[in-house]
Amino acid sequence: MCLKKEGENSRLPVIMFLMDLPMAPNRGGIERVSFLLAREFLNRGHKVVALSFSDENKDDYEKLPNADYLYLKGEAKDKFTQFNNIIKDKGIDIVINQSRSLELRRLLKQSRPEGVKIISAFHNQPFSTYKKERHIKRLLKPATVRGYILKYLTILWPEIYRKERTKFDRDQLQDLIDASHKVVFLSQRFLPRVKSFMPDVDDSKLCAINNPNTFEVKELNQEKENIMLFVARLEEPQKNIKGFIDVWNLFYRKHPDWRAIIVGDGPDRKRMEKYAGRLAVKNLEFVGNQKDVAQYYSKAKILGMTSLYEGWGMVLTEAMAYGCVPVLFNTYEACEDIVEEGKTGFIVEDIDVKKMAEKCSRIAADESLRSEMSQQAKESIKKFNPDKIASQWLELFSEVS
Repeated sequence: MCLKKEGENSRLPVIMFLMDLPMAPNRGGIERVSFLLAREFLNRGHKVVALSFSDENKDDYEKLPNADYLYLKGEAKDKFTQFNNIIKDKGIDIVINQSRSLELRRLLKQSRPEGVKIISAFHNQPFSTYKKERHIKRLLKPATVRGYILKYLTILWPEIYRKERTKFDRDQLQDLIDASHKVVFLSQRFLPRVKSFMPDVDDSKLCAINNPNTFEVKELNQEKENIMLFVARLEEPQKNIKGFIDVWNLFYRKHPDWRAIIVGDGPDRKRMEKYAGRLAVKNLEFVGNQKDVAQYYSKAKILGMTSLYEGWGMVLTEAMAYGCVPVLFNTYEACEDIVEEGKTGFIVEDIDVKKMAEKCSRIAADESLRSEMSQQAKESIKKFNPDKIASQWLELFSEVS
């Protein structure tokens, strides 16, 4: 493989994105990030292949005109053969693996294509459930009696679940490290966490690159409205939709002229609608999935994010691009890469709905503060523009050559 720096005469590396699902920019965060990076690489003269384990709705999304979109089919042995043939036929130099699935990890470990560098992206907080077991289990609604038993055992004795889950997470991450030349986390702040759980890990294989902005920073021509926004796939426990409803239930009593909008859909939508109904919460609307989420960001003054864990939390940068001030729980390290406490938003220590409601009230009661934080938020996230993040990836390619 001949990896070169831009501007040199030798050919630029051919880059493959290896994914569970097709690189559809409007389908999910990983797909959208991959699309943006691929577009930057294409603009700089690289050839790009998007290879996925599924051809689901393969004609139903925006595609980059100069990228190759390919799909693996059949049994595991067939995919193994197809993968190696594509590597050879397309002259792949770099594989960016965007998945932690067992099937993909096995594929990479078995293939070991000669001369090809494997870089795996880790898209979540490592060991994300540690010491959050009680919160997580309380948000789940098991489908079986056994599930309920496990739920309440974990709530009573979280150490039991913690030990098993930590081993699972450690084995999964070690698998990914063994299959890759580099594992890329979404924040440098995650690396000490990995080291604390895996003290013997090979540090030279670990690095970090932030996610790019998925929306451009906008100068708005319209007035903001008294709206608090929540945007997520409605699936517990990660997104903690219940936590947002609890925050709103406290907040709106002091600010009855405000309203809350929950954008997104998922398996827990009906359950959360019923929960809001039982609380008799007012001024709260579920609007489902929306193709144009930007219209909500542009109107809202506050974004509430109550996730128990995230890798990056793209709704933060999306909202900030539209001057929507974020208020969130300090449940994952990368949030401090994005939000500067008291300047571009508020980060609430612990998973404390009362404290979050108070922070939201502070913004609602002080228009001067809100306006200043809104402007600071838009300015601060320019450091995550796709061209800057793509340059960091290209530097990494040179390092592994």
